Formats: sequence, C-alpha cells, structure tokens
Amino acid sequence: MNVILVFVTALSVQISLTKADDKPTYIYQNCPSTNFTPNSAYQSNLNLLLSTLRSNATRGSSDKFSKGFYNTTTGHEPNKVYGLFLCRGDFGAETCQNCVSVATSDTAQLCPFGKENTIGYEECLLRYSNISFFSVLDTSFRLSQWNVENSPSRSFD
Repeated sequence: MNVILVFVTALSVQISLTKADDKPTYIYQNCPSTNFTPNSAYQSNLNLLLSTLRSNATRGSSDKFSKGFYNTTTGHEPNKVYGLFLCRGDFGAETCQNCVSVATSDTAQLCPFGKENTIGYEECLLRYSNISFFSVLDTSFRLSQWNVENSPSRSFD
C-alpha cells in the first residue's frame, strides 16, 4: 500500500512539474508597423519593462504585487513604455510565471523593433506600447474563435 501511495505521489508531482514547464499555447499576436530604432532609449526602456514584468510574474499569486496581473511603465516621454501582463485565473502561479517568461522572450522574435505589441497565449496575455492604454477601452483588435467539438448537451440542439 505504501509503495502505491509513493508511486501516485511521485506521478502527481511529475505531472504538475511537467505542466508548469510546458510551453504555453500561442494564440495570436498584434504587432502594428510602428518601429523603434535599435539601441535607442526606447529599446532600453522596453527591455527594462519586459524584465520588470517577468520578475513580477515570478512573485506568484500569494504576493501582493502579482495575482495574475501587473502593469507598469518605464522611462520618460518621448521614450516611455507602458506594459502589462494578465494571466488566466484558472491557472496556477507557476503556469502564469512560465507563460509571462515565454511571452517576454517571444515578443522580441515575433515583433522585432515594434513600439507596441500584444501577444496572447491560452494561459496569459502580454501587451506593451509607447502610448498609454491603461484604463482605455480599445476595440480595434478582435479575435474570434469557436470550438469545433460537438456538445453532448441537448440544449444546443
């Protein structure tokens, strides 16, 4: 009996560790054509912003600074950068941390020299811009998805 308990516990730990280390599921990106100059003050501020977002995601859900959401700014006008991350509430802190870490790395490859970018995964969203978007409704970008699976519920008939 103890051997089975140890096996089940070890298997559960392995499954949870594997899930936290998995690459998040990429969904979309919105990278407008506005660019910054390489090695500029804006790029330095963007690098600092992405590092700050990544480090605040590692604080986890028990910390007052990050409960799956964090926004901040770096630099001064005209090179100020606004950014945030938002993690899905039904995922744990480790999944959030992993997703934000991947998003901050992927954004440089997927939107090189972009002054603004939004990158979305199943687990989290990361956004930055040279224009303040905090508390501003923006409906210019839309993503529609549907489930191709059949529902067993008769209420959909």
